[in-house]
Amino acid sequence: MSFHFFLSLLLLPAIQLAESQVPTYEAEQKADGFYREKRWLEARTIYDALEKQSLERAIDCCLQAEDWDGALDRADRFARMKDTELFDRDRWHSWDTRADDAKKALGKTAHLERARELFRHISQEMLERRPLTTWQAQHRAKTACIDLDFKLVDQILGQGFGLTHTWNRDNDWWYAARDPLNEVAANDEERSAHVGVPLNADGQPRFVKTPAKYRADLGPGEKVLFLLKEITDLDEHRPKNRAAQALLKRALIARRLYGPISDPGWDSASFYYYLDQRPSFKSSYRSGPLRLFWELGDDEARTLVDGQLEILKLPPT
Repeated sequence: MSFHFFLSLLLLPAIQLAESQVPTYEAEQKADGFYREKRWLEARTIYDALEKQSLERAIDCCLQAEDWDGALDRADRFARMKDTELFDRDRWHSWDTRADDAKKALGKTAHLERARELFRHISQEMLERRPLTTWQAQHRAKTACIDLDFKLVDQILGQGFGLTHTWNRDNDWWYAARDPLNEVAANDEERSAHVGVPLNADGQPRFVKTPAKYRADLGPGEKVLFLLKEITDLDEHRPKNRAAQALLKRALIARRLYGPISDPGWDSASFYYYLDQRPSFKSSYRSGPLRLFWELGDDEARTLVDGQLEILKLPPT
């Protein structure tokens, strides 16, 4: 075989890529022209055939043409474009690929946040044109917003917030002003010792509060609390099953943050109980001056506070 033949094999992918980009560019220009002329359906047909960035323009065309179901269909397709397998925040520290895994997790979160913006935009457009929309379309939009919020909550939390047993895990990221995965993705750094509930400047425990508005730069705990409140507000009519699911999720979060498993002594005894299939009768949990779990009040927790095991009085919500 000649040198020219091998050279053509090497250049073939680049030639094919260049050829594929030309019609895409021309199609975008044509669709943009239709969009400027307010020929929404013709522009949408071309945008549908293009990549993700054009799908958002297709959604806008649907809204301009008052095709609510078409807009919701495309927003749902956008949301499902990225794999949303839950990321385990408590495993990246032991992986050689932890920086890449953190980047993937942050990318999935950002994608779902953009999808949330699209669904909210569609819902807002429908509210502003209420006489032109049906009750069924409005209900579908609200349901889609709730479903997306739950997906985003699960993505931010990662694994370990279900009904099944979970071992003691690092919960410090919940209180962070910025998701610690950003530092892992940038620096590939190991995490420090567990702190538990942090303290304010006045020495009082600093609990995460629900923010007034959702922002991409909020801490993970703030994001989750806002989304769960938003789900509750959106689920206005009885039987309010989705609001009940949001309340259950809050309970599961509280169990992991402040429940017995957040006490290192209880976690150790629990580990050996599952390992040996019998009580270990270890004295580590009962040692010390602190009251035991079953002696606590409903608003108290025996957990880490600023790195030390304490009896903590919990806020009302």
